[in-house]
Amino acid sequence: MNKSNKYYSPSTTSMFDEAVHGVRQIAVEQTSAEIKARKRPKMVPNPACTIPSDAVSISHKQWEDLLEQLNHHGKVLEPGAKTPRAVDPPKSAEEVVARNRTQRDRLLAASDWTQLADVPIIDASRGQWQVYRQQLRDLDLSDPEWPVAPDDADATA
Repeated sequence: MNKSNKYYSPSTTSMFDEAVHGVRQIAVEQTSAEIKARKRPKMVPNPACTIPSDAVSISHKQWEDLLEQLNHHGKVLEPGAKTPRAVDPPKSAEEVVARNRTQRDRLLAASDWTQLADVPIIDASRGQWQVYRQQLRDLDLSDPEWPVAPDDADATA
């Protein structure tokens, strides 16, 4: 297993591996006198490194767990997160509309009784329900502002 340092960049919502993207720092070449004196080499930023400057170090376990989630469970990295987190991908526009259509249809079905002729409901309340039901039918299902159902506590005749 590759034990190079692993990183996560919040600005790119990406993970990086020094073995692939280059080490962040490299040693300046030492003189023979510095080597004999056992001086530590001076470290400078690696111009060939493609790891973003905002990248934070993550553990090998985190790296492996995230790769497992991304590659085998259909997850994506959470956009804008300061630390890496695997989440479900956002729903497509079609999925959002389908989910909202189902919810709208349930609300309409739950209020069908208010429009039956033999239900003892006062006309004013029946009219409020008609307006509510029309608002449900007119919803923009891609980004709905759900109407509030009328209060039918005093609706019966």
